[in-house]
Amino acid sequence: MIGIPRFNSNMLALARLVKGMSQTQLSNETMISQSKISRYESGIPGEVPSNNELKSLIKVLGYPEEFFFINDSFYPPATPLHRKRSGLGKKIKSSIEATANLIRIHINILENDIEVDDKVPRFEINEQNTPEIIAQKVRTTFKLPRGPIKNVTKVLEDQGIVILPMEFGTSQIDAFTMIGNCSHPIIFINNSFPTDRFRLSLGHELGHIVMHEIPTDQMEEEAWAFAAEFLAPAAEIKNELRNQKNLQYYAKLKKKWGISIGALIKRADDLNAIPENSVRWLWMQMSKYGYRTKEPVVLEKESPTLMKEIITVFKDELHYQKNELCSMLRISEEIFDELYGEYYNPEKKRRLRIVK
Repeated sequence: MIGIPRFNSNMLALARLVKGMSQTQLSNETMISQSKISRYESGIPGEVPSNNELKSLIKVLGYPEEFFFINDSFYPPATPLHRKRSGLGKKIKSSIEATANLIRIHINILENDIEVDDKVPRFEINEQNTPEIIAQKVRTTFKLPRGPIKNVTKVLEDQGIVILPMEFGTSQIDAFTMIGNCSHPIIFINNSFPTDRFRLSLGHELGHIVMHEIPTDQMEEEAWAFAAEFLAPAAEIKNELRNQKNLQYYAKLKKKWGISIGALIKRADDLNAIPENSVRWLWMQMSKYGYRTKEPVVLEKESPTLMKEIITVFKDELHYQKNELCSMLRISEEIFDELYGEYYNPEKKRRLRIVK
């Protein structure tokens, strides 16, 4: 027997945070007391909005009534909002996490009709399995050839990882991963960053996904070690870095390996490929020419396509109109356009299977 849908306090909090509103602001807009809103969001048994209050919430927040009855939860990111500075405001952080949860919920709903395989292996770190060894195993599992990875984004999407570039409104967040009750990871990544930082951030998030089912104090350092070995294996790049202290040479390596000059200098240092005085001199040259803030050599942009393919399957193969997709996802067309408008175009379909 199917139960009667219940008002979900998590969805009220999510809708408010996506809109970037405080409880006080929502109270002022809806004329519902802040204490009531707090109780509704806390999920206290028996504490639910009246019909008139729900209508006010719908009007102000812009979601249809059905949205507030979705049976889902509000999950924290599976990986840290790494490189988070102390200046990152709680309001921005909460809004970003809420938007990520909203998209995760939508992908869950869409997966009732299509399948996106999660082919990412998981490994436990131990004395035999260091982050570097795990990175080598992942390259083997992904059947990657020796040398640079041409397109990191495509490699991860081919394993069923959804990658979503976002305008975070801050440079203090590179990327983070959501899993929650999804069958596969979703990486949210800062769309304003150059390609070399984009690729390194993807490698970092992949490291978390592969190695860190349970958070640890060392997880950030381990994820960076994984990313460095995944993108630039020591056995293949060390000789290219040996005793090199010419920035023009590092610029050529950047174009070849798809990682920044700064990351290459750090890689050379970590692999003891150059003496410490050369490392210091290189960083001095980076500062002298302003390369610490803006490096030379612009790499070709990598563009994720998997989310676009998912939306296109519904549009072109399952013949959903936009309003029908909005109804399925329990959002307005305005919110749909904000989140998925750029994906609502034809695209060659791969990786997806329609559930019969």
